[in-house]
Amino acid sequence: MMMKDEDMKRLTERFFEGETTLEEEQMLYAYYNGKDVVPDLEEYAELFRNFAALPFSSEDGEMAHSVEMQTNKAAPVALRPHIKRLRKIAIAASITLLVGFGAYYVLSSNSSDNECVAYIYGKKCTDPDLVIMEMQRTLSDMNEMDEENEMESQLIDMFTTE
Repeated sequence: MMMKDEDMKRLTERFFEGETTLEEEQMLYAYYNGKDVVPDLEEYAELFRNFAALPFSSEDGEMAHSVEMQTNKAAPVALRPHIKRLRKIAIAASITLLVGFGAYYVLSSNSSDNECVAYIYGKKCTDPDLVIMEMQRTLSDMNEMDEENEMESQLIDMFTTE
């Protein structure tokens, strides 16, 4: 590989890191627009050809094209800020998704379907054995009451007015 090809490989890496100057980007566009692209870098050729065809605003506010349509003055490329902005948006979206999924996981794991809660004599109790024991005691008390007061006596008591 020639020295120029090594330089273009390093310059391409710097481009994707967002570290190239406008002049270096123009050199990349011209290199990838040519026919002497080495096979190692051929995968990027179509991408850089597309970048070269995009219009960019020049320093004086006029629209210019980078390699194919520019005349004698070099048009500054406004691509680097777009890449940085897209990178920031992607990072923010990733963080938002992680926080959302994390919150969902934490909230859904806190509620258990098998949790036993009862209020016995005004106090919250989560011990399943104590809850079952109190429930059985209450049911046995109710059975004793039913035997003492039959249904008819309860109805009479409800509907009599004295």
